[in-house]
Amino acid sequence: MPSASLREYAFAFQPILDREQRVIGHELLYRHHLELDPLCVKDPVEMSASVIINAYMHSDESYQNCNNTLFFNISEELLMSEMLRFIPKHNVTLELLENILPNEAIINRCRDLKQLGYRFALDDFTRISPEIEAFLEIADIVKIDLPQVPPDELAPLVTALRAWPVKLLVEKVETDAAFQRCLELGADLFQGYHFARPKFVSGKRPDPTKLTIVSLLGQLMADADDRIVEEVFRENPGLVYHLLRLVNTAAFALSTKIGSIRQALSLIGRNQLIRWIEMLLFSLDDDSTFPSALLQLAAKRGKLMELLARHMSHQLGTFQERSHMTGMLSLADTLLGMPMQEVLDLLNPADEVRDALLHRNGRIGKMLTLCECLENADFDAAEQLAGELHIPVNGVLQSQSDAMEWTCKLSG
Repeated sequence: MPSASLREYAFAFQPILDREQRVIGHELLYRHHLELDPLCVKDPVEMSASVIINAYMHSDESYQNCNNTLFFNISEELLMSEMLRFIPKHNVTLELLENILPNEAIINRCRDLKQLGYRFALDDFTRISPEIEAFLEIADIVKIDLPQVPPDELAPLVTALRAWPVKLLVEKVETDAAFQRCLELGADLFQGYHFARPKFVSGKRPDPTKLTIVSLLGQLMADADDRIVEEVFRENPGLVYHLLRLVNTAAFALSTKIGSIRQALSLIGRNQLIRWIEMLLFSLDDDSTFPSALLQLAAKRGKLMELLARHMSHQLGTFQERSHMTGMLSLADTLLGMPMQEVLDLLNPADEVRDALLHRNGRIGKMLTLCECLENADFDAAEQLAGELHIPVNGVLQSQSDAMEWTCKLSG
């Protein structure tokens, strides 16, 4: 796509969680053609299909491995188009936009696609009406638009929908109170920025084990002697167990099993050890409301920033490592329940990393902001930042796809 615009072809993923807050899928967020200047769009149906196919094909293998589902918004034009057949049906749920009317042609089309193995969700659902019941006979999932349903009508709506064999997904969950209420009402799945944009919770007591890991990470970043690092592990048996469990997972593709701390330090190397410690920090059991989603978001940010850094510097090693670390640590304040300044005082990272995390300054700070814009589907701002950083559109798209694929494999 030589003349590609990031806002036309970029996509973002928002996690969908079950009642135990395990990530079971993602919704693909992309710029619908109706939001674009029609003079700049050659074929809106083809463009939408291209974005979906591109996103799916870069994560297909990973989704087969971890049994997650990709949810796509589709317009009436794409639903009726033969281009839809190019979208793989494995682990895919097609979301019917709320402006699609259930006429005979559309109902027949949906039934034909269900026979082929496609699954359907009704998007932005707010009420049951006689005309919508035809869709309820076909749908697998109903996505309740929480802000658009009056509070006193939510429980009756959930009860009424139980007359159909559909799963109930509550979308646009913004607070923990909203999540708890929907959980009590019996909703099956959940989606919203409450899970995808974790925020620092003041007054939360830091986990002592995690503080130990932060301290260890700081020592590694300061290039402490291997003997000092090994001694930290010897004083923390639980830390040894978790580290070795991570080191011996298939996600890191090591052919040699690690059986001791000294062996890990000698065979893995300092940079890779730092990355595993970062991952361990986010993967320990936690009493927060979104441990799995937090891990995936932090891992994806770190990997995306590492990949984006390849387009910005010939000195790949240090800059790339610092970029990865910044992405991973950008959620450390949420994880630890500590202000970011205090976390960085423990770690004492390079000034470039500190400025990026505290103020979004410098090249790495702009890259972190670019990642956040992509997560929030703010593609206009993302395109502007990519231009300022001299990262080509295709570089952003490929890095985004590769980061998502890597994260799926990690969590699978």
